[in-house]
Amino acid sequence: MVTLAPLLGLLGTVIGMINSFSVFSVQSGQPLAITGGVGEALVATATGLSVATIALVLHSFFSRRANHLITELEQTAGLVVGYLLIKKTGRRDSHEIA
Repeated sequence: MVTLAPLLGLLGTVIGMINSFSVFSVQSGQPLAITGGVGEALVATATGLSVATIALVLHSFFSRRANHLITELEQTAGLVVGYLLIKKTGRRDSHEIA
């Protein structure tokens, strides 16, 4: 989640710039072609940052879940192998199972 902080900071900066350009274009009498174009570019940047943020959060969630499932599968596989060894040899010596 450390990677998420810079994305959120940049997203906040871009949203602030969008608000500044919208106020600037209305109050200063500048042609909307210039400020509107910059505003549109910033909206596209904010959209990309939003998508990246959501994707990063989902990736983190699913990676943790997958790692948990892998651990459970490895433990279960170890138990099954141990059970099969006991069944095959008929011995319950713990040092032979490991």
